[in-house]
Amino acid sequence: MKYFTIALLLCGFSSVFSQSNKHGFELWGAYISSVQLSEKYALWNDFHLVTNSFFISRHGLTRQLGKDLSISGGYAWLRTATSFSDRLIRQEHRPWLQVEWAVRLSPKNRYRLRLRYDSRFRKRIEGMAFGDDFIHQNRLRVMNSLRFQIREMGEGKSLHFNVMNETLFHFGQGIDGLRLDQNRSYLLGGVSIANTTVMGGCHLRVLPGTTSTNFQHGITMWVVQRFGLPKK
Repeated sequence: MKYFTIALLLCGFSSVFSQSNKHGFELWGAYISSVQLSEKYALWNDFHLVTNSFFISRHGLTRQLGKDLSISGGYAWLRTATSFSDRLIRQEHRPWLQVEWAVRLSPKNRYRLRLRYDSRFRKRIEGMAFGDDFIHQNRLRVMNSLRFQIREMGEGKSLHFNVMNETLFHFGQGIDGLRLDQNRSYLLGGVSIANTTVMGGCHLRVLPGTTSTNFQHGITMWVVQRFGLPKK
């Protein structure tokens, strides 16, 4: 039975590696901020640029539901690449909604689970050009994140290591049922000083296709800032 199981696994791996997989390289930069408006409400802002893939400007409002649970929603504007061009020329409007659960597993380790829904209004593509209207697609996203504290340096300073993975599914116009859109994995070292966290490392985006799988390897640099209520 053991050897039969191993044979099945080898067959599965051989079918994956027999595909004409594609590999690419990209840079991912981001600025993310949260501005506390009251005990329960905060403004959400983030900007992401991935070379030859997309730029997003996302904004919204966060409502704290409890100590570890929050809900956020808002609007995002995007420019994305297309199948026929690496330039960021496709316009997209994206209302979004998410629920996030963040908990401390131990004094040094934290876990975060985020469920996000994207309602995507994307410029229609007709051959090698754009149509006059938009198509509507939906995306469901599940992110798991672990932060391991390496060293506490006092005065609000710390070194940490972050492991994140996000799986994205999509459905809607032009998509046959519910499909896997992509998977994103990150390994990021980080330093936190007061209200600012800087994380850098590497990421891998896996985008399945009908005949091949695209592996986008990249270098990641994110800056995260959290601002509290002004002192009276």
